[in-house]
Amino acid sequence: SLVGSEMCIRDRNSTLNKGKMTEKGKSNHTYNYGLALLKNIMCFEVVLLHCSDMYDSGVLGWLSYLTSMAVPVFVIVAFYFTYVTTRKELGRRMARLYLPMLVWAVIYYIVFKMMAAGARLAGSSAADGIDVSINDFFWQSITGHSPNLNPPLWFNFVLLILTILVFLLNKIPERKRTYLLVLLFIAAIFMQYSGINMMLFGKLRIELVYSLGRITEMIPYMIIGIFAQRYLHHIKGVFWIPALISIAVIRYCGIFVNISEKSFEYAGAEIMLVSTIIFGLFYQIDGEMIPIVIREVIKKLSSLTMGIYVLHVLVNEVLCGIRIAFNLNIPKRNAMWALGVYVISGIATFLLSQIVPKKIKQYVM
Repeated sequence: SLVGSEMCIRDRNSTLNKGKMTEKGKSNHTYNYGLALLKNIMCFEVVLLHCSDMYDSGVLGWLSYLTSMAVPVFVIVAFYFTYVTTRKELGRRMARLYLPMLVWAVIYYIVFKMMAAGARLAGSSAADGIDVSINDFFWQSITGHSPNLNPPLWFNFVLLILTILVFLLNKIPERKRTYLLVLLFIAAIFMQYSGINMMLFGKLRIELVYSLGRITEMIPYMIIGIFAQRYLHHIKGVFWIPALISIAVIRYCGIFVNISEKSFEYAGAEIMLVSTIIFGLFYQIDGEMIPIVIREVIKKLSSLTMGIYVLHVLVNEVLCGIRIAFNLNIPKRNAMWALGVYVISGIATFLLSQIVPKKIKQYVM
């Protein structure tokens, strides 16, 4: 899955007790369909962000607004389900995060080189736009972010760094760890609003700007996920109406200070609060209320999200190449184009999952 093998498979009654993960009770449902559904929705939001222009009004306006919440929600979910205490767990988790960066850097490099060579043979001017260099491959494989290859994989790099941080924090006694997490949360927010984070990383080369600059922006979401793991099971009921009203008020009333000029796109209280509300709402969805057929669809689609995430940039480039090569009058950079990229990426992921051995697939897709 996009946030690791733990996603949506632990009992929702799991909690922390003296720093250890224990089971407070048995449950008939070990799969959180609400979070699985949320993962599917936010995966589409990522594709929409990268493959479509944004909209201001109507349903598409709301979809565009929620693109900013996709990555924060994934980070919250990741650290809700991730509790790394041993070196073995850390090593396995790091492998699951880094190997996709490396493997897909190789795949993208080879495919883009082939596409560029084909375009040159056809005498197309598009060849220069898709050609890549060893320098691109180097940065993609190290930081997960080369603008010419597969830049969204900065997410894996940041998760890897945060996972190491969580591992180190888990070596500290629980009470001291709680205080330290609160201080870390405050420090991260201060760095965002003061502009220190932008000052430190904003002038680095492009391959480092987002991979390093977004670590500070993701720390609060990591901590929200950790505290949700501890305390969210105490909250009962789904408060959809007040929650949705709160999100609408936050969006339209502009009650938070805009710090976009100091942000690497995910800083600030507005994104943080809306992402947390969304996570809480979907967490509380009762799987028994969802028809069995729908549950199976949600579960299957959820298993494809990592593949969609790593493939959608490539699929988008291939579709653009086909559009140019055959002079197709198909509008791009809109919601339907993004939906097409999402669907084709999902189909490609499913087909690859039938071919790639399971032991390899878990480290790639």
